[in-house]
Amino acid sequence: GAVPAVENLAEFYDNIGESSKAYKLQIQAGALKDSMINTEKIKTIERLRTVYETEKKDHQITEEKILSEKHRRERNLFLIISLLSIFLFGGAFYVFQQRSRIRLLLTKKAEEKQREKLQNLLSTEDTRFTEAIIHSQASERDRIASELHDGLGALLATVKLMFSSINKDHLDDGPQQLERERFENAFQLLDSACTEVRRIAHDLKSDATDFTLVHALTDLKNNIIKSRPIDFQLSTYQLEGGLPDTMELEIYRIIQELISNILKHADAKSIHIQLDRMDDTLHLIVEDDGKGMDPGAMKNARKGIGLVNIEQRLNKLGGIYQIDSQPGRGTAFLFEIPIYTYAEASR
Repeated sequence: GAVPAVENLAEFYDNIGESSKAYKLQIQAGALKDSMINTEKIKTIERLRTVYETEKKDHQITEEKILSEKHRRERNLFLIISLLSIFLFGGAFYVFQQRSRIRLLLTKKAEEKQREKLQNLLSTEDTRFTEAIIHSQASERDRIASELHDGLGALLATVKLMFSSINKDHLDDGPQQLERERFENAFQLLDSACTEVRRIAHDLKSDATDFTLVHALTDLKNNIIKSRPIDFQLSTYQLEGGLPDTMELEIYRIIQELISNILKHADAKSIHIQLDRMDDTLHLIVEDDGKGMDPGAMKNARKGIGLVNIEQRLNKLGGIYQIDSQPGRGTAFLFEIPIYTYAEASR
């Protein structure tokens, strides 16, 4: 290199006695060596700086990647936590909603059960009250029937016996003939009164051990046929086992009231009564071929005492009815009555 060449030249001049030239060359060699050292140092420093800058950039890039990855992970974690929170909140809200709905349904069912129990209790109490009224009415009818039969009936029978014991022979001639006719008329009226009292007492008598609906209706039919020319048909289906006692009596009173109205007002030539038991419902039809009613007359008929009594009895039984009638085409009463016993209503 340049530095060894200068050093060799300086040594040459020193050997030939050119000390000043040798010294200058030594100084130049030293300066040249220092310059080369500085250049080398600069190169080294530049190289180290380049390496440092490169490593710094690499480190920055690495840190940025690490930071970016950290941010990405944080975003992903936040997203996962958010989705999980939404899912958990949604699930909790759904569970709460379902529990609220179930609780509401249970509350409604409990209320319905409570309402049903209350209705059953009220129905039971109504049934007991109705039973008490019916038994009370039956007892009162029995008492009145006994009073009529044993009191007024016995008194009329005694008066009739006294009338029959009067000697009528001296009333046969002369002016007394008119008195005899009056006597005979009075005796016939007294006999009719005795018969009517016995009939009323028999109708009022309601001993459950003797009363059955079908037999009572058959007797009613036979008595009416004997008293007037009318076609009376009675049809019963599925009634072999009978009905509850108090129910049979109330239905008989309803039919009795309808038949009485037909005989008084309808001018009918035929009457048809049909009783049909279907499962737990009794279907009753009472129809005639009389003069019928127009809609206005039907409204007025509903206000009559007879139909008021029928509706009251029907309400006790929990039944419904409708009227089908046209002028000149007769009238039909159609009833639907639920069949139940006191024991069933009490459960």
